Amino acid sequence: MSCGLIVLTFLGTLWHRPSFIYGDRPYKIARVSMLYGNNSLYERALESHTRHGERWGYPTYIKRQNEYCGYWNKPTFMIQQVAQELAKPEHERAEWLMWVDADSIILNPNIPAHIFLPPREFTHINIVAARDIQGLNTGVFFVRVHPWTISMFVDGMAFPLCNPKVELGNDADQAAMARTVLKSSGGPDGYGFKRGIVYLPRNLFNAYELPGYMRDGRTDVLRNFTGFEEPHAFEGKKGDFIVHLPGLFGDREPLMTDWLDMIENRQEDWALPLEETTYVKETAQFWKMYGEAVATLREAFKREDTGKEVVDAIRQLRIALSEEADDANRIAEYTNELKELLHPTALFDDE
Repeated sequence: MSCGLIVLTFLGTLWHRPSFIYGDRPYKIARVSMLYGNNSLYERALESHTRHGERWGYPTYIKRQNEYCGYWNKPTFMIQQVAQELAKPEHERAEWLMWVDADSIILNPNIPAHIFLPPREFTHINIVAARDIQGLNTGVFFVRVHPWTISMFVDGMAFPLCNPKVELGNDADQAAMARTVLKSSGGPDGYGFKRGIVYLPRNLFNAYELPGYMRDGRTDVLRNFTGFEEPHAFEGKKGDFIVHLPGLFGDREPLMTDWLDMIENRQEDWALPLEETTYVKETAQFWKMYGEAVATLREAFKREDTGKEVVDAIRQLRIALSEEADDANRIAEYTNELKELLHPTALFDDE
């Protein structure tokens, strides 16, 4: 067996035949968060999530007890919640958990969360997340209810024990998870966790309110809205689903207050019906792009005699789907490069 065929056989196990059909039922989702201590703004923010969950049938679980695990409270709670769901009869359990930090606010309750999740036949996807300039952000993300997910969180929590010289910084749990999902070996099936994550554009379900030092010079932000008292820099637009306010320090309270006052008193000024937003179009375009890339990979996997150039193109596209699927131009470029190698065109037309 050639080296190229061995590589293709291995890579072929990572993907499933795509379809763009969600079936006749949306995913069952539960929402998870954590808050202890007294913070009225965070309570109000989580109430926005609870109301949204009640509208769409998503139960909300909020951890109120501090386990004094520091950064590891979040993954510990997520492991507990996944395990509790798995203990239920299959027809009763949630299929996905949506984690939301308490500094995130649902702005438009007309947007269902399940619209962001993959078509059902993409069974290899177990994490749907977004990234920023620093990489993975775990302020708002989705995980599939599956033993794989427990293994991923356990592996992440073990990271500092196995790598004591690695400095994880102020968001240790997030940094550990970011490194865990880059692993292409180990894990429950020997292939690591890299194949199980996909990044969607952050504006879809994790749009930021930007800190002061990032506001200047930005023309693509919403700065004012009806009744706002503070200057804002929201990287979204009217009708958007959510705002997340990470790393704002002293600015967070007045900015959160503006958003909370708006959704509690004037939500009709902001919330658009789903069909008047771009969410259906944007999510459909994303999964179509993703599916075309996977279909091209599957075609390549079937080739028995493949040269190094094709193998390299497969690896390039596969890595991009795991690390930067939110970059539509790059995915299209890599998909087209592989297609051209699979179906080379003649340099000259026959005369």
